[in-house]
Amino acid sequence: MPGTAIGKGLHTLDLLAGEVNGVTVNDVAAHLKIPKAGAHKVLNALVACNVVREDAAAGRYFLTLQLTRLGFLYLSRSGISAVYQPILDRLAEHTGELVRLALAEGERITWVGMAQGAKSGLRIAPDTGRDVNLHVTATGKAWLAAFALEHAVKLVLDHGFGEDGEFGPNAIHDVERLIEEVKIANKNGYAISVDEYIAGMSAVAMVIPGYDGTPLGTLSIAGPTARMTRQQMRKLCPLLKAAADELSALSPVLAGRSAG
Repeated sequence: MPGTAIGKGLHTLDLLAGEVNGVTVNDVAAHLKIPKAGAHKVLNALVACNVVREDAAAGRYFLTLQLTRLGFLYLSRSGISAVYQPILDRLAEHTGELVRLALAEGERITWVGMAQGAKSGLRIAPDTGRDVNLHVTATGKAWLAAFALEHAVKLVLDHGFGEDGEFGPNAIHDVERLIEEVKIANKNGYAISVDEYIAGMSAVAMVIPGYDGTPLGTLSIAGPTARMTRQQMRKLCPLLKAAADELSALSPVLAGRSAG
């Protein structure tokens, strides 16, 4: 797909989604491994479709909210959010923390729903609508643990460990630690992260099994590290599992298929 016009456009959108400060034509050319003139053509096509905007003065390109709007429009009209939202709301109320649902599609997993249980004090801002960073989040590590270890490592290596300072102080930067964390998540049935994705944030996550045995996605609880200690996260696991089991029972609907 990357060699086709559509493939180049999608890969460019992937690049833009991770760059809040925008990208240049040179960035896109390097990402797609094509000449600068070709990258400019791809960007112009995306601008014409209103999914990218150009800041001519800065020489940079940015995502518009068009894709976000379409995504949430699809979720609202499909009725999917009406199925999962009560479960997220109830778990957030019981835990007093941020609850997030991530659904998988192919080899990607994206946060699609959330409920904020913290009414005051420190609260974690959600990343709904964004692909999950697999190696530095509880969500990502829980999902990786559902696959064969070799494949889990490949999924992370395909995207890389990120730049120095890009994530929290405890972020994973090597394969050895990644393997250790995935093995622990597989053994425990849940994954945790402490100051990995963002400094000061901790989370615990579990996989939601699909009706066909494949992982449908994950459910997580996140909060400030000061409240979400390792001991506290272990205490929350029974509530997390009960909610994940509820979502698993609804997996034919969440997967966009009928139970029959």
